[in-house]
This record gives sequence, structure tokens and C-alpha cells, in this order.
Amino acid sequence: SDIIGMHVESETQGNLYYSIYSSSGEQVVSNSEQVNIGMNNISISGFSQLSSGVYMIKVQTNECVVYKKIIKQ
Repeated sequence: SDIIGMHVESETQGNLYYSIYSSSGEQVVSNSEQVNIGMNNISISGFSQLSSGVYMIKVQTNECVVYKKIIKQ
């Protein structure tokens, strides 16, 4: 699938930035989206163009930074 869905809760309205990094640390996807107060559904696209392997997604808001490991088969 080309889209990864994430649920992000935010205490403020603003921008959310996300990046996908390869296992070698290279940034392969980067984008931003607006978030509102409360629960937000974020769709991260561009995943189908990547090779199989392990990737890290970095999600950053004004409040925090979260890293998630994903595996593309």
C-alpha cells in the first residue's frame, strides 16, 4: 500500500511534520500537515516507491517528537 495511516492527538492547533528515514539514516520522504486540537488522522503517502526494508518515521508537533519503526515487505 502507498499510504500509512496514523492517529495523532494534539493539544494545540498547528503543523505536524513527518519524515521517513531508511536504515542507513537517509531521509527518503518528508512532508507536513495541519493538525487540530484533539485526535487527528494522518495519511503518510509515498511509501510504495520505497524498496523493501526497515524504515523509521519521525513525527514532530509543537508538543513532542515520536519515532516509529516500520517494515516494508
